[in-house]
Amino acid sequence: MLARFGQDGQTAYVAIAVGQISADIHVIEVKNMDVGMVTLDARGYGVVEGIYFDTDKATLKAESASAIGEMAKLLSDRPKLSVYVVGHTDMQGEYAHNRTVSENRANTVVEELATEYEITRERMRGYGVGSLAPQASNSSDAGRAKNRIVVLVAR
Repeated sequence: MLARFGQDGQTAYVAIAVGQISADIHVIEVKNMDVGMVTLDARGYGVVEGIYFDTDKATLKAESASAIGEMAKLLSDRPKLSVYVVGHTDMQGEYAHNRTVSENRANTVVEELATEYEITRERMRGYGVGSLAPQASNSSDAGRAKNRIVVLVAR
């Protein structure tokens, strides 16, 4: 028997196998990934959660330290990995301005990784795409917040 259970945003799977001599029961709980943890999917793409900037600036906020540290850990653990660090913005304001802000933010992350964590600059390139690749709708504050992100793309 295989069953899926869900309650309060949590999901668990139960597998029960019964034989003549023995029975096996397996329970698998699905948990959300820790915020700030940095991984790349099979395409070499990963959204880095937990990087924050001052409004309309490329100044990293102090609460970004954990996420930057996780990026550094990924790059340290995979010394042959080179990445594009891509900054994104929401759609408020003019595109040209947002693209510049997003590129400055990406380059700030590259600089932080290079100076504070000694990740070789040649392994990282900062780019900004402004509001061209939204992750959510820009019609609400919550959606716009999801669009102000930094993404890693393996190159």
